[in-house]
Amino acid sequence: TFEILRATMGPGAVAVTSICNQDSVVCNVEYADGRHAVVDLSRAGGRFAMMCHYAKEDKFLESQFPYPFGVDEFEKFFTGGPAPVDIEESLDIISMLDAAERSCQSGRTEVVYKR
Repeated sequence: TFEILRATMGPGAVAVTSICNQDSVVCNVEYADGRHAVVDLSRAGGRFAMMCHYAKEDKFLESQFPYPFGVDEFEKFFTGGPAPVDIEESLDIISMLDAAERSCQSGRTEVVYKR
């Protein structure tokens, strides 16, 4: 889901606040320019929802499948093709996931670390 968030909102996330229980995690992702997104994840897998808030509009995305696109590109990569995602984008996604997990553990807003 954070892969789709990064593809939709681009780079620039600075903080994540997570609300966690045994069934789901809801993350508020803040961006340096004032945008924010809310990501609703099911721990059981299989569904996600995301609301992206821009200055002039909001966008809602919901899916029953966490990776509705891109699977063919990953298959090509694992059989010798080029990487489907730039390393900087991958590290940005991992940093958001890390901040979301740290927020679940701490109960506070956590910074998205940058390299």
